Amino acid sequence: MNARILTIIMIILASAILLSGCGAPAPLPATPTLSQDAVATQVAAVLTSTSIVLPPSPIAVTATAQLDVVQPTEEVLPTNTAVPTEAPTATQTTAPSPTAAPTSTPVQNDPRSVLGGAAFTDKTFKENSNWGKAWENDYTKGEFIDNQLALTSIGVDGWTLSWPKVDDMYIEMTATTETCSGADRYGMIVRVPESFDTGYLVGFTCDGRYSLRLWNPEEEQYQYLIQWTNSDKINAGANQTNRIGLWVEGDTFKVYANGHLLGQAQDDELEGEGRIGPWIGHDKTDNFTVNISEISYWDLP
Repeated sequence: MNARILTIIMIILASAILLSGCGAPAPLPATPTLSQDAVATQVAAVLTSTSIVLPPSPIAVTATAQLDVVQPTEEVLPTNTAVPTEAPTATQTTAPSPTAAPTSTPVQNDPRSVLGGAAFTDKTFKENSNWGKAWENDYTKGEFIDNQLALTSIGVDGWTLSWPKVDDMYIEMTATTETCSGADRYGMIVRVPESFDTGYLVGFTCDGRYSLRLWNPEEEQYQYLIQWTNSDKINAGANQTNRIGLWVEGDTFKVYANGHLLGQAQDDELEGEGRIGPWIGHDKTDNFTVNISEISYWDLP
């Protein structure tokens, strides 16, 4: 066998090995054991590996974070440390689709009513569509049932991402809780960079609180823009449906519940486009599950 043929064979074998690793779990190095006041967090990131949008595959990444059980407060904590994230580029393939608000009484200044047709919407949640295949790992489980994404907290706070990369927008998720109590929590994450290890998390708890947080992977803790705060606009308890909304415009963030403005904050740590997706975590209820029936976002005027 001459040297040229041997070289070609070696290149083919090396390529096969690299391709076989795509989409495989990629945990970070093990972290020190934490006290009972702290838990881990993880990312189930959905990737698009080619220039055309193909069914993505989840990967799991682990980090650590403080336990997210904070007493309610009305205080809004803006931050101004600027670490810009370069905006990547992407091509969307989902056609715009106007959707109707799932509330019986219109709310004045409800963003989804004011903004008109959505730029992106998913309310069918088909497997191998916008969210890849069903999965289960040490942190979260995702199943596609009856045109909904059933997202379950197995371990600690975890999120899954879709393919759109968006900057300024109004984004909204409609989700229904199953059995839950206390600080069992769920919501959306936005402006996630290609590292998949950070982002802004808006969320509700089962007992009717909301917050806005930024995950800091280097310090392994959350930075609060809005502390967990009680609101009577959130439908609290098990088997309750809520529309969680987040207005993202430059460094301004506005949190909505069922069309009602709850609070706002400013932060410029992450700038530019980023991925979006739902997240979930539990406090009192093992295998806490929410059934997501819609995720949509609107371009801002």
